[in-house]
Amino acid sequence: MKSRWVAASVFVAMVVPSAGAYAQRTTTVTEQEIVGSPRVDMRRQGSEEIVSNRREIEASSEMVFVTTRGPMAGVPQLYFTDLGLWRVHAAVTPVSGLRLTATGTFLPKQPATLDEPFWQTAALGARLGLTNWLAAGLDGEFGKLMADLGYHGSAALTAQARVRMNRYTMWEARLGAIGTRLWPTQSNDTSIWFVETAAAGEFQLCWNECSEHNGATWLGIDVGVPVYHHPGDATAMDPIPIDPRTRLGLTVGSFFAVNETWDFYGTLSWIDRGDPDVPSTQLPIIDGGFDQVQLAFGLIAHWWLKPRSTVMTPVVPP
Repeated sequence: MKSRWVAASVFVAMVVPSAGAYAQRTTTVTEQEIVGSPRVDMRRQGSEEIVSNRREIEASSEMVFVTTRGPMAGVPQLYFTDLGLWRVHAAVTPVSGLRLTATGTFLPKQPATLDEPFWQTAALGARLGLTNWLAAGLDGEFGKLMADLGYHGSAALTAQARVRMNRYTMWEARLGAIGTRLWPTQSNDTSIWFVETAAAGEFQLCWNECSEHNGATWLGIDVGVPVYHHPGDATAMDPIPIDPRTRLGLTVGSFFAVNETWDFYGTLSWIDRGDPDVPSTQLPIIDGGFDQVQLAFGLIAHWWLKPRSTVMTPVVPP
């Protein structure tokens, strides 16, 4: 009964959240988070307006299949459907040009050789549209380390720009800095943290004219370069030895408008994190802490909020 309940919960979570094609079609198109992350704002792909200029609420849910090409430190080789992540997103644009997001990541499926908790991470973010084509973002994440090693947290400050090349194609670039901190359960009073600079470039191809917003496909490449890490030298005495290296990733994705209220999307991401032969170059984090491939499918729901009234009721004197 428990497995049936979990399966039903995941199904309901994927069906209840998602609506946006009509909203995008009815707005004038003058238009996933940490730099290079596949978790971008799917509905804005192929749109010049990075952050909506209208008040709106959005919810989405996705299932992510995680695979690896071989065993990693503390993780067996993951084949298709061996490990699944469930992400739930919520976003609101309370005022024009400001988007607030919240994300929860859960682990409904894992190999019998692992014993990780259901809850994995929680994230909050804010994105401010400086112009239609330029936005600044601030994101934070907190979650569990594998094998009860402790907790991790990260913060990212990013700039995002998008340029329309013609009626069917767009270029996007993201640049930022990411700081990550680990809090081991068994600490020796040594703080463990590192800072990376990151950049990503993305090509977006609309299925017809971008102003119609019927669908789009994109290809993105991201790179992360470590700037500083503490402690400077990874040793066996450290609770969690770290020696971050340059990362390179690739993401391809597509979305299409199912009808006036639903959007569907899929992404395939190759995530690079260190070398399995050198465990200190990887992190004990299931979602992106080591080399992996993530195949995700999701649905999006969207609702416009009524514009705030600007009409003032006249005061009639007594």
